[in-house]
Amino acid sequence: MITKQRIAYLTITFGVMLLGLLSRKVAIVPLAVGDLLYAVFIYFGFRFLFYKHYNTTQTACLGLLFCYLIEYSQLLDFPLLQQLRQYAIVRTIIGQGFLWTDILAYTLGTLLAYYADKKLN
Repeated sequence: MITKQRIAYLTITFGVMLLGLLSRKVAIVPLAVGDLLYAVFIYFGFRFLFYKHYNTTQTACLGLLFCYLIEYSQLLDFPLLQQLRQYAIVRTIIGQGFLWTDILAYTLGTLLAYYADKKLN
């Protein structure tokens, strides 16, 4: 059964996803904003999926670890990944180049989502 809380998390997740995608289409929005929103998206998506299994702190740690793994995976460079990154959807999900600023954006985004979640509940 889906509770009101989980519906709220799902709604926030989709809203943040749309904002993140739009941020990539508007030239004046810094790329770091999209990365920050990606971390917010991951946090609230995980809250939706694992609401009964993990508390907010555990979800933040899990989300941050996920984002870090995605970023560090961009250091890998082999032919299959190069081929997959030719598709926009794959490039959006797994990225295409490691940047330390992305690590910072993911950290800030996760903290923002965590504190917003704590404040709203």
